[in-house]
Amino acid sequence: FIQKQAKSTYILGGMTIAASASLFLLFLVLLFLNKSVRLFQLTTLLTLFVVLSTTGVFFEKVVDLSYATQKIVFLITNAIFLPIMTVLTLLITEWVLTRRVSWITYSLMFSIPFASAAGHLFNISLPFGLLQGVMVFYFGYLVIRSSRSMKSVEWAVVIAMIILTVGGVISVFLHKYYRVESAEYELPIKAAVLLSSPLLLLVYVSLSYK
Repeated sequence: FIQKQAKSTYILGGMTIAASASLFLLFLVLLFLNKSVRLFQLTTLLTLFVVLSTTGVFFEKVVDLSYATQKIVFLITNAIFLPIMTVLTLLITEWVLTRRVSWITYSLMFSIPFASAAGHLFNISLPFGLLQGVMVFYFGYLVIRSSRSMKSVEWAVVIAMIILTVGGVISVFLHKYYRVESAEYELPIKAAVLLSSPLLLLVYVSLSYK
């Protein structure tokens, strides 16, 4: 069973990292061909952090690392790459819906990684929880305010943010309360959540730009 689990982890990790890298290269090509398009600038940056996040999540699972190195990779991934990836998805959602980015989103971009790092280093979770609440509340505000004027294709971007938020909550809940029982499903859930944003943004781009 252990060998089978290890093999499936290698396969899933390799496929997820390869898929994220392919999406990054695709958006990089789109940016190269359309350097002035703001959306391509943002999506390229987002997919870069998706690649970094997927690599960080699966690297420690498939490579035999020392305990100290494993903790460093875990900290960098969870305190920097994943929070920035999430806030970048919010930033892109706001830009798609309003064609601007507010100071609130920029503030979250800089503050959430610090709060996440404090939570992992010093077990201080309150600041991170409060900032996550602000992010979710602001996202809901954006969707409600833009609901009347929102185009059908823009729901792809909104759904990407919803999947990230809900998927993150589910992952944390399972890891905290059902760590052993959910071990088999933890990485597939993470892989699906990590790839959801670039894939749904690709849908949006393909339907919006001819």
